Amino acid sequence: MSGKFTTVRLTVDGDRFEILVNPDNALSFKLGRNVELSQVIAIDEVYSDSSKGLRANTEKLKKSLGTTDHAEAAKIVLKRGDLQLTTDQRRKIVEDKRKQIVSIIARNFVDPRTGLPHPPTRIEQAMQEIRVSIDPFKDVQEQTKVVVDLLRPVIPLKSEKMKIRVKVPPQFAPQAIGVLKGSGEILKEEWGSDGSLTALVEITAGVHASLEERLRRLLKGDIAMVDVTRKYVIPGELVSEGKYKNSLNVFRVEDKYYSTRVGMAEITPDSVRVIPLTGPYIPRVDDLVVGKIVDYSAFAWEVDINSCFYAYLPAQNVFGRDYSPARNELTQKFAVGDLIAAKVMAFDRTRDPLLSLSGPGLGKIRQGEVVKISPTKVPRVIGKKGSMIRAVEMGTNCRLTVAQNGLIVISGPTEGIIKAISALRLIEKEAHVADLTQKVQTLLSVKVDEKSESESESDGEQEE
Repeated sequence: MSGKFTTVRLTVDGDRFEILVNPDNALSFKLGRNVELSQVIAIDEVYSDSSKGLRANTEKLKKSLGTTDHAEAAKIVLKRGDLQLTTDQRRKIVEDKRKQIVSIIARNFVDPRTGLPHPPTRIEQAMQEIRVSIDPFKDVQEQTKVVVDLLRPVIPLKSEKMKIRVKVPPQFAPQAIGVLKGSGEILKEEWGSDGSLTALVEITAGVHASLEERLRRLLKGDIAMVDVTRKYVIPGELVSEGKYKNSLNVFRVEDKYYSTRVGMAEITPDSVRVIPLTGPYIPRVDDLVVGKIVDYSAFAWEVDINSCFYAYLPAQNVFGRDYSPARNELTQKFAVGDLIAAKVMAFDRTRDPLLSLSGPGLGKIRQGEVVKISPTKVPRVIGKKGSMIRAVEMGTNCRLTVAQNGLIVISGPTEGIIKAISALRLIEKEAHVADLTQKVQTLLSVKVDEKSESESESDGEQEE
């Protein structure tokens, strides 16, 4: 084989097929670049062993590749076979992937002792110390996971995400939005009437310093970027010290702020607040929830779903994919204070849940009384095979919409609503009682058939 060429090798059912190719053009082809096949394949011949010049058997070509034409067979081998890299190609690919792995680690991991990312040179030195081997063919992300595990005994690594709030003047907003999207995930964005941008962005701790520097250069120093700190607190616990313009669910003693609720504390340089943790309700995908609109931006509504997490309802989910802030006004659909029934579309505890109105019965709640109970008692309200909620509806002539976040909408006559609320309070108070369904039936003077009676007795054996 000439030193100017390398091979592409394909093995089918134990039979080996090789072709001679131009090394650089073949690599470009394999990387998905637009290269003419005539510039890749050196010779329209298929070999069983190219180093010895042995041509492939015609019968084997027909059986394995479906053709006896060597030119056509060569194209098949090129597309399906493995490129045998030259020494220089292997060295370059390995070096490129090594740099990518170092960059990923520097962007996504920090030193837990300082909270700062390790310099790339320190990561490279550590990889050399433990003699990390880079595979030129394996995916960079997969190899990064292995390298991180190998590095942990040498340098401390911690993967950490953080949220920042960025305010951008109108003249720089169009350029800044691209920088923010390339650095993390934009959770919330608000556009002012003057064209200014305020965005809540989730980033990995490792990119914090580089993002701040990029924004500072772009905005010529006119930057307002603040970290948003979150932590769980209980009543009486010190949340933060300092001077804040805004506060919620905290009390102040001199410059110290203490929580008045169990919940999630959110701290920024100018505000401190505690989002109550009641229940607690932890969202799950496909959960039915009843929520209250508490705020909105140009692209989404913020919804209180009786959880330590505020949820977001994207405007596109309501107006459609062609939604435009310039054409559609969010308050045409929902205003602050409106109640909605929705489903949890996405949630993974690292970001606030997203809601959807796609489904029967979802949307604005226009009538009915809303009752709040502990989310842990929702299964008891429903009962086995719906026996409990069926008993309440029969005894009150009302319709109940029971959401997993502990909010229940009762629709019906006033007298029935009052009776339904009494029944729900009884269920919440005595959820542990075995004959609870019978007590509710007695309270509401409901007569059930023998089958429902059997189901009711089983309700008391359910775990909450």
